[in-house]
Amino acid sequence: VILEAWKRKLTIGNLPPQSNLSVPPRPKACKKFHKVKNCDSSAGKSYKFKFNKEYKEYDRLRKNHMRIVQLNRDRHSLRSDLRIKLDIIEKFREKDIYFPHNLDFRGRAYPMPPNLNHMGDDLSRGSLRFSEGMKLGHRGLF
Repeated sequence: VILEAWKRKLTIGNLPPQSNLSVPPRPKACKKFHKVKNCDSSAGKSYKFKFNKEYKEYDRLRKNHMRIVQLNRDRHSLRSDLRIKLDIIEKFREKDIYFPHNLDFRGRAYPMPPNLNHMGDDLSRGSLRFSEGMKLGHRGLF
C-alpha cells in the first residue's frame, strides 16, 4: 500500500511531500539599525536596539525565507529516509530476516539496523510480519 501511495505522489499518513515549497527571494539588506545605550538598567552595559520600520519588514521577510528553506531541507531528509526504508522493504520482501541486537549495561536490547527494525516508526513496524505467528490467549502469549 505504501509503495503505491508513494508512486502516486500521495501525502497520506506520515508520507512526506515529494515536492519542495517555492522559496521566496532573500530580501536585500536595508538601513542598519542603531544601538542605543539603556540608562535605566542597573546591570550596567546593556543596549537596546532601535528598529525602524524598514528593518522590521526586512527581518520578517528574512525569517520567512529561512523558515521555508529549513522546511525544504526537512522534507529532503524525510524523503531520503523513506526511500531507504522502501528500498530495504522491496529487497527483503517475502524473505525471513533477523535483527541483531545490542545489550546495554541494564540488559535492554536494542536492534542494530538503523533504518528498518521493529522499534522504528509506524512505517517500519507496519512493514514487518512475523514468519512464525503464534495465537494469543486471554493472558497474552502465556
